Amino acid sequence: MPHRVEQYFQQLSNSLQQAFHIYQQQLQQLVQQGKLSEEEANSMAQSYVAQLENEAVPVEWTGRSVELDRDWLREARTVVKEVLWKYELYAGEATNDQRAQLMAVSFHRRCRQIQKEVNEAFAFARQRFEQEGRIQLKLGEPLRMTAINQITHERLKVKIPKWYLGRRMVQYSTEIVDQISKRTQCKATIFQRIPQGFLRIATNIETLEGDRAVGTFIPNESPVIQSILKGKAYRGSAFVLNNWYASVYEPFEVDGKIEGVLYIGIKEELGQAEQYYLDQPKIKAVLDSLFDWHSNTDTKNDAPLGKIIDYFTRREQQSALSAHPLLEMGLKEMAVLLMQEKERRELQDQEREAQQVQLLRNYVQQNMANDISVEALARLACMSQASLYRYFRDFLGLTPVEFVNKERLKQAARLLEEDPNASVQSICLDTGFKNCSYFIKLFRKQYGLTPKQYRAALQAVA
Repeated sequence: MPHRVEQYFQQLSNSLQQAFHIYQQQLQQLVQQGKLSEEEANSMAQSYVAQLENEAVPVEWTGRSVELDRDWLREARTVVKEVLWKYELYAGEATNDQRAQLMAVSFHRRCRQIQKEVNEAFAFARQRFEQEGRIQLKLGEPLRMTAINQITHERLKVKIPKWYLGRRMVQYSTEIVDQISKRTQCKATIFQRIPQGFLRIATNIETLEGDRAVGTFIPNESPVIQSILKGKAYRGSAFVLNNWYASVYEPFEVDGKIEGVLYIGIKEELGQAEQYYLDQPKIKAVLDSLFDWHSNTDTKNDAPLGKIIDYFTRREQQSALSAHPLLEMGLKEMAVLLMQEKERRELQDQEREAQQVQLLRNYVQQNMANDISVEALARLACMSQASLYRYFRDFLGLTPVEFVNKERLKQAARLLEEDPNASVQSICLDTGFKNCSYFIKLFRKQYGLTPKQYRAALQAVA
């Protein structure tokens, strides 16, 4: 055994011996005072020895009593066990089968410990959430959000009623979830029901870019949501955005119906694969076969990833892998790698698309006063006209003509602000519009005011 590990064990042993010595002294004092018999003191001492063996607890003498520091012990024992199995795994003489078993035992032990911590922490999370009172619905204009499926990354527009706790709107708030996290060391989320599932409206779960994942949702077909819709809490391993978490999801009602979920969780400590492996040609070929990333298609195949996630969130299926813990670890890590690779590639696609849009925007701005045809834009983008229409629809939600007109209207608004002497007619022609009535109609639709009203409003503010 390496010297550092041996030294660590010696320090732990000394601490435990000192703890027992102090406890024995305290028991002996109680015997001398007639508060305990010798038999009772011996029985308590034996119980304490058993306690030290199972959940060893160093003690701190406060001058009046003995305080048990269980947190210190939990951390110390975990560190020692991790050091031991890693030593056996990498430096010892264990066989491959023994090493595999060591990894699996350590993994499951840590998962159980994390889940226990999350379960215990949820009581505070619920209490903190309920302190805010009942959620109030604000009638009137609904909140419009873009909802993103956390598995497929499909985007859709949704309208949800605004929720208030006191004077604070729940959507996009950070105070409650951050206070829960500060106290429990768990990530926290408040979900709101939408027709497609449950939407994160307040969270400190983060995307790979480091942004709060507000606007992502868990779809209805998820085993987690199926449990929630039955009014039951879900406790266990769950895939959260792009990783596995030991989790607790608990439904709550608004106006007598299940409309929300309170969540807390801690990330499971799976092994971290290096990007090096994902960049290997054979691995890249497998990833490309699992996901269809070609820009000329409208579909992406998420079946392999979805099946893995679904498997590990259905409790009745998990027993099938209980005899194969390494396979379980590998499959769960594969799900993480696939999702993170998917997000990484999508970010690259978005960057390329943003560059493409900027190229087309620059062309429109440089040729503002001229006729700009769809054919010219398609040629610049190296696409067919049909592909260009599909590209604008998917990425911007516009047709090519609407894109050009929007850029022209933005330039017209700038000219109205920068040149108070320019006539509406001249601005109309300078921005490429041939018909002034059509220009005014589009401008009112875009800004809610006619060009003259828009200029007057700017001058009034100035």
